[in-house]
Amino acid sequence: MIVSLALDCLLGILVSVAIYYAIKLDRRFGLLRNDRQQFDVLLRSLGDTTRRAESGLASLKEATNRSGRDLQVKLKQGQQLSDDLRYLLEKGNVLADRLEVQVRNSRAAEQRSQERAQERTERTQERPQERLRERERAQERTQEREPERAPERRAREPEPEGPSLSSRPEEPVADFPSRTERLLRRVIETRR
Repeated sequence: MIVSLALDCLLGILVSVAIYYAIKLDRRFGLLRNDRQQFDVLLRSLGDTTRRAESGLASLKEATNRSGRDLQVKLKQGQQLSDDLRYLLEKGNVLADRLEVQVRNSRAAEQRSQERAQERTERTQERPQERLRERERAQERTQEREPERAPERRAREPEPEGPSLSSRPEEPVADFPSRTERLLRRVIETRR
């Protein structure tokens, strides 16, 4: 009996230890159930967040594609504008070069015409003097050849119209131009 009593006691102790561990296990299972419910809630919220992220990614992809297409259109338009501007720039450079050549040519032509006008002016100023000298020489030659007939010729020749360019030298008066100088000035003034 003692053995059976010892066995009963041992069995009672083992049962009480088992009950203790069962209660402890039950609490842990309760906590685990609680944690599992929280885990389920967490999984559901994670699923919702994942779905929202997927829909956000889809809308982001769509927006990216749309902006990519818009950007491609803008790039094409920009490239066309760039090509147009490059063409206009090239044409503008060609026109600027032509204009520069024309300006140079017109300046050169203007300078040449001014030089010619100056030469003509110089020639016209020199011509009356040269003509006068030639006439004087011619008259001197005729007077040398025919010294006696020169006064008769002068008397027979009609008086020319306008100012007379006779070779008869006048005596200069102080501060007054000679008759030749006065005639030359008149000729030059009438030609201007």
